[in-house]
Amino acid sequence: MKAHYQWVMRIGGGMVIATGLLMVTGVWSYLISQMQSWSAGFTVGI
Repeated sequence: MKAHYQWVMRIGGGMVIATGLLMVTGVWSYLISQMQSWSAGFTVGI
């Protein structure tokens, strides 16, 4: 893991920035509402 630490941190930072941009533009809310409607009928098979 130490050998790839810098890449992991860069990818994580990029994901945080991308999520922030989606939140600022309002796209995040749309994606979340779509996922909620898609998963509304999901039941756990236990």
